[in-house]
Amino acid sequence: MLSLPAVFTDHAVIQRHQAIPVWGWTTPCTKVTATFNGVSACTYANDHGRFDLRLAPQQAGGPYTLSVEAGEDTITLKDIMVGEVWVASGQSNMEWTLTQCEASYDLP
Repeated sequence: MLSLPAVFTDHAVIQRHQAIPVWGWTTPCTKVTATFNGVSACTYANDHGRFDLRLAPQQAGGPYTLSVEAGEDTITLKDIMVGEVWVASGQSNMEWTLTQCEASYDLP
């Protein structure tokens, strides 16, 4: 019955130098252990089956696996990298390429 939200997938990138949040759902009051790059953290699911824990911050690197265990259930995510995570949003500006720029700028 262990499940994680859709943001947890193979081939993900996790922000470096930040605590790594892991959350999801399982059988109420079950012990949950998450392991990433040799570091583990444990917690217990609440009365509704929700759990939330934090793994220690990591340096950039990878690929690693993230394993989450609750009772007899295990979810293992593969090819997880640690590095810089950028969130980009927009519409037409996200399709703009640098080759479409008329001017270039010399940076110091």
